[in-house]
Amino acid sequence: MASSRKNGRVAAGDREIPVRGGRAWGAALRAWDGRLEEGAAREAAELFQEIAEREEGAAAWAWCARSRFFLGDYAESSREKKRWFEEGHRLGREGVSREERHVGACFWTAACVAKYVEATSLLRAPVHAPEIARLLKRVAEEDIMYAHGGLARFIGLLHARQPGMTERLIKLAMPGVWPDIVLEGLRYFVEQGPPFVLNLQVLGEVAFHANRDRATVREMLRRLDNLDLDANPTVAPENHLDLPRARQRLEALL
Repeated sequence: MASSRKNGRVAAGDREIPVRGGRAWGAALRAWDGRLEEGAAREAAELFQEIAEREEGAAAWAWCARSRFFLGDYAESSREKKRWFEEGHRLGREGVSREERHVGACFWTAACVAKYVEATSLLRAPVHAPEIARLLKRVAEEDIMYAHGGLARFIGLLHARQPGMTERLIKLAMPGVWPDIVLEGLRYFVEQGPPFVLNLQVLGEVAFHANRDRATVREMLRRLDNLDLDANPTVAPENHLDLPRARQRLEALL
């Protein structure tokens, strides 16, 4: 779901995790939109948790997981990564417990636990695989287009880092989607979605690992060179952080 601005502010309803609005939400979302600025992402995470602890709905808990995923994904130390992903998993579960099919809560909880496994030890993968599979299946059933190709991106990244886990997970949760449907979804969002560095990166990685398709890897590198990183800044300001490592990962495949 694309974000829009009304009277200079991002509309609370135009979000990947929609919210009701109000002053508290407005403050949290403004901090989130500035998440590349020092301290803003942590402020947003704290504000989302304050809202979550006052409200009954799943949306705030989903935002708790989403914001901690961001903090973990761009943390420099392995200790910080583990901390944020573990916290995101715990808080996201709160949202799932309140609304078991809430797409945002399911997706970001699964993302946090998968990254926690990656940051700690892949020996933990069999322990967490059933939960991840269950959550991904719900996302596929409720909104397969969620987060601008989030499900296909998630599966593709998971396979690039943890191929054995992916094979078991996807066969269990969504038989038949790997790799053709994942590739189809990624190609769709590369062509039709907002400029999103990770979609280009993951399409190149999946094409290579599934089919040894270096032509697509080269094409994604070319597109990265021509991508307007700021075309939709409220969707993915992370483009600026993702670009160097996307290039590095794709160039390593050639």
